[in-house]
Amino acid sequence: MTAMVPFLRLPVMHRELAHCSLNRSDVSPEDGLRFLWPGLPDMPETGWWSPEYPFTPEEAKICLADMCAMGEAALSGVPLQALAARDASPAAARSAEELEDLSRFARTGTLEEVPGLSPSAPELARRAAQKALLWAWLLEERALELRALAQTYATGAACLADALGVEHEEEEMPQLAALNAHTEAHLEEDPGLLPPWRTVLENAALFLPARARILVDNADMAADLGDVLDFAPAPDGGREAEAPLWKALGRRTARPGCPWQNTALRFVLREDR
Repeated sequence: MTAMVPFLRLPVMHRELAHCSLNRSDVSPEDGLRFLWPGLPDMPETGWWSPEYPFTPEEAKICLADMCAMGEAALSGVPLQALAARDASPAAARSAEELEDLSRFARTGTLEEVPGLSPSAPELARRAAQKALLWAWLLEERALELRALAQTYATGAACLADALGVEHEEEEMPQLAALNAHTEAHLEEDPGLLPPWRTVLENAALFLPARARILVDNADMAADLGDVLDFAPAPDGGREAEAPLWKALGRRTARPGCPWQNTALRFVLREDR
């Protein structure tokens, strides 16, 4: 594994969510194009793993399991305070504090000192950033599951209509037609299903080498970057712009205590979206 990133696709982290047609169906390690991998075990060949990740793959897997448990508990109506209180060990207390850090970091992009935690601020930032990437990866997993469920339902409804001898015109009821249209639409068209691109980019920037090339694979991200950056024709096609992270995020300057926002990145827009 290496810290060099010739070409990284963002903000999506799942190959199935790729929108740009470039290498969508035949990405290979030799192409240099990678998907950001949040540090879990069994990274695919087209994934990119950062040596700066603070968690080992097994630790990242445990973090992801904790997030899943918290989400299931919230959906089932179990108060999160009760879930956290079931284990009063120092490790559980620290985990709860780190979850608070993560929530604050996702909202504000900054970290506050938490009494009793020994890691330095940069280490805390990396821990919170990797957890945020795991959270974003999990949201993409859930979105893919919802898409598969919708497709299964639409297929089942069509098969049932055929079995009952329903005419095609009758089959296309407004509800089913709307479901088919939503299923065929790309997931990025529903911003409620996928994590915000700024959250993914800002947290990924803590682990990217300077001037990493980012293939923009999100319509909203492409439009927003086009408003704040000056893109010029790229040597290998498309348009390219280089800027510090804070400018790409639409800010006037880097936030105090967030030096990674000064990281210069190169953004590539493809016309084959």
